[in-house]
Amino acid sequence: RQPRVTFRAAIESTAKALYQGLTFRMRFVRKWTQLNAYYTLSSNKSDDDNERDSGGVAFANPYDLSGEYYYSRLDRTHQFVANPVFFLPYGFEVSSAIRLRSGTPLNTYIGTDANGDNIFNDRPLVVPGVELPRNYFRNRSIYDMDMRVQKGFNFDDRKRLVLSGEFFNVFNRPNIVFAFPGTNSTSGTWAQYCSSGTQTCGLNGITNVNFLQVREQNPNNVNFGKINLATVPNSQVFQVQLGARFLF
Repeated sequence: RQPRVTFRAAIESTAKALYQGLTFRMRFVRKWTQLNAYYTLSSNKSDDDNERDSGGVAFANPYDLSGEYYYSRLDRTHQFVANPVFFLPYGFEVSSAIRLRSGTPLNTYIGTDANGDNIFNDRPLVVPGVELPRNYFRNRSIYDMDMRVQKGFNFDDRKRLVLSGEFFNVFNRPNIVFAFPGTNSTSGTWAQYCSSGTQTCGLNGITNVNFLQVREQNPNNVNFGKINLATVPNSQVFQVQLGARFLF
């Protein structure tokens, strides 16, 4: 008769996080314009971005958690928001919504179980025995600008017609960001960093020519120079919406 062996998993709350931010606000009001603008310089660090799952393993090395404490996947170093409104002659009003944001951190996996813990989330080595920190790289920044133009016509004290035109993504920026399979733009489950799929590829730098690239970089690929499928547009295409409101 063989003895029964029971394995139990212990879950403990040991994660830590630190957010530091500095926000500047500007307000400018005149008869012909109103402007509110905000700029935030921030740093958001943590050693675990797991918000929902009560199980599973997020860390790469269970014996050394120091490499886990780095920028959180929610971190954006720079954020700028502005909402100007201009009151022009002949009853025209022009307003805009401007949003400029730094890219979010990007985690990298090699796609193999290098440390023998049966979890395939090990990161490339920067020097022998030392992995890259979690969320070490940065994705691309995102810039959005929308605009609204309207003109009002007053018939009397109680009746008013307002014609408007709304323009979304005025400069038609696709704001393409790098993404891992499954349109995940924060982390990946296979070797996007290491084309060889081995942890030692980090010692020689990035070996995947398409890492963080918008277009196919391999000249031997039939899609060379074309938009890489491992990218995701983060803004809708330029759109125009027309409207009319009658107030009475």
